[in-house]
Amino acid sequence: MILYLLKTSFTDEAYEGEQFFCPYCIHVEGVLSAFPVIRETIDVRYVDFAKPRGALPDFAGDTNQSCPQLILPNGDDAYSGKYSVDGENGTKRIDNTIAILDYLSDSFQLSRRHP
Repeated sequence: MILYLLKTSFTDEAYEGEQFFCPYCIHVEGVLSAFPVIRETIDVRYVDFAKPRGALPDFAGDTNQSCPQLILPNGDDAYSGKYSVDGENGTKRIDNTIAILDYLSDSFQLSRRHP
């Protein structure tokens, strides 16, 4: 399992001289901090804002490089089927922040997100 997040601070060529963070990635970072077992268990990869974003296109395709994105290289597991979509080369991926959090909660049997 590979979790792709944008680097905490990045630049965007469209906004010269400004630094940004991704609010969706920061949300996931908060959950990783609250539940260290997740970070200790999965492969977390930080990528630049500029594309291509590391090896993400190999799993998600050139047009699906949004972050955060959770890659399931071996396909679905017991918990991911209701959250995942098809990726490249038989992989599955979860590209919705809330779905990523719910999947992590399910698969690690952690507290649930409050509705």
